[in-house]
Amino acid sequence: MASTLVVLVAVLYLIPQFQGAGLTLRVLTGAPTWVGSAAVALVVLLNVVAGGMRSITLVQAVQYWLKLVAMLLPLAVLLVHHHGGAPGARARLDAIDWLEPMQGRHSLYLTYSLILALFLGTMGLPHVVVRFYTNRDGAAARRTTVAVLGLLSLFYLLPPVYGVLGRRWLASISDSDSVVLDLPQAVLSGTSADLLTAVLAAGAFAAFLSTSSGLVLSIAGVVGQDVLGRRLRPVAAFRVAGAAAAVGTLALTAATTGLAVAHAVELAFAVAASTFCPLLVLGIWWRGLTAAGAVAGMAVGGTLSTAAVFVAMAGATVPGWPGTVLAQPAMITVPVAFAVMTGVSLATCDRKPIHLARTMVRLHTPEAVEVDRSGFRPRGADV
Repeated sequence: MASTLVVLVAVLYLIPQFQGAGLTLRVLTGAPTWVGSAAVALVVLLNVVAGGMRSITLVQAVQYWLKLVAMLLPLAVLLVHHHGGAPGARARLDAIDWLEPMQGRHSLYLTYSLILALFLGTMGLPHVVVRFYTNRDGAAARRTTVAVLGLLSLFYLLPPVYGVLGRRWLASISDSDSVVLDLPQAVLSGTSADLLTAVLAAGAFAAFLSTSSGLVLSIAGVVGQDVLGRRLRPVAAFRVAGAAAAVGTLALTAATTGLAVAHAVELAFAVAASTFCPLLVLGIWWRGLTAAGAVAGMAVGGTLSTAAVFVAMAGATVPGWPGTVLAQPAMITVPVAFAVMTGVSLATCDRKPIHLARTMVRLHTPEAVEVDRSGFRPRGADV
């Protein structure tokens, strides 16, 4: 179940990465969308096949600083020119409603459901969770977690500012996915605008490559080990799985061109929040979780949230509250997954693992205390 969901979530999150790359290249050069998608897929495939987790991790570290600088520098220039703005956009500044994150019917539900998906879905993204394997021990993993949260917080301060500038400077926003790339041409002109657009594009491609590499790596690790591991040698299985992940997702991307990039990302987070989030929270902090409960919760949460994904990919329009829930399902699917996981575990409480208490002690004991088969003792103590 976990392996299947890793592939599902990774593919759902990989699709908007390829879509974004195609959109960026189209805005810059006018090339067909599939060209940018194929270019990123090819580069990612070469990186993953030729390297591995450690090399991809080092590359991603460089790409983070590249995309951070590429977002900060144009933003600083745009903020200097923040006065004025397009007439149509400036007229909207007189009203307060444009400050609302979402507008229209059920906007309150849509806003909080999206927040829930983004907050809880992050912990369930496969390419995030797999990074803990690159740490030496638990202490290093916790330090990495704190540092990464700080770095992500810094980066995620930027998109809302770009959104505000887009509302101010662009008289009409026909494609919300290209707002950031359109801003330099709206604020400046000539060579300055072209340079800022090029810097933003470089940062965008760094983001696409970084995220896509981690996602393909996660799929390759799962499929290579659980599916192809008995037929091929480990390295060969990893490479074949990586190639299948990149090529297969590229084909799915071509078939879902009508789905907005931002909404595709939101749905991927919703699926992660409805499956791996309950598993991680209950599995780490509740002794009552059983295997049957874990599987049932992931199955129900994954099925409900994935149904919303299929409706969005098909381009179907559902009126009323059902359509609102399908647009942002996390507010419903996450509590349901927690409830099913808890309820089935309570119903199967006689099927807890024999060594559950010992496992929980080992899981929560600080690294300063050594744990062995006979119990635990302070580090350096004589036994």
